[in-house]
Amino acid sequence: MHVQANLVQRAVFLPKKGNYTVEFYYFSNRYLIAGVITLCGLLILLLLGFYLKLRNDISYEK
Repeated sequence: MHVQANLVQRAVFLPKKGNYTVEFYYFSNRYLIAGVITLCGLLILLLLGFYLKLRNDISYEK
């Protein structure tokens, strides 16, 4: 069970003294959405670059 310690930190209640390993993971959907948008943008830029290069190469052959 985790509880809020202050505005930005979390605390964990541990019933007995001893050695514990406590791990908190943070995953926001915003990071996933931003990553997908970034990858789509890079893919569009790569495709546009290949298209322009191909179009330029074809125009030189004429």
